[in-house]
Amino acid sequence: MAPGRGDVTHMDRRGCDGVTYPMGEGRKVPLQIYIAYGTAADQVTALRLQALGAVNGLAVYVPPAFTRQGPAGQPDPQSEARLRESDVVLGVVTLALSEACRQELNLGVEMGKRIIVLTDPAQEEALARYFPLNLIVFDPNDPTKAEQRIVEFLRGWRLQQDAAKALLALGTIALGLLMFAPQD
Repeated sequence: MAPGRGDVTHMDRRGCDGVTYPMGEGRKVPLQIYIAYGTAADQVTALRLQALGAVNGLAVYVPPAFTRQGPAGQPDPQSEARLRESDVVLGVVTLALSEACRQELNLGVEMGKRIIVLTDPAQEEALARYFPLNLIVFDPNDPTKAEQRIVEFLRGWRLQQDAAKALLALGTIALGLLMFAPQD
């Protein structure tokens, strides 16, 4: 029998980004990250992070824009499946918390996912009542505080070293994107 076809020693795992990663001896599944975002401006940041994460060996899923339309904001079946497959849920909320983003983050909490919510100081109060333990406030005048909080999260999660480095890199990149994002 050809290896990988019906062979119990070979398994594939589908990533939250929709890619199937071959599993076998010595192969690792990339860290699965689901990015929930608040507004269209946050979606741009999320898509940049998705591209940068892929280059750094992370499987990153960003829900499509149509999931942000309408007041109900219910996650579509594909997004919900990707959320279930994820290891980490990263929230990016700078201008406002959309209903869809709130529901995705709440679902992540219910599923016991590791959650980080990056936000602007203007949104801190609104988000703190929903996600007080998972909130990282990005202060453009002192980004080192946010970086330290990301490191604290990673230490507490005890991820494999490669995964922790990749997630730290993605978090740092996110802070950079937020720092240089146009302000309305």
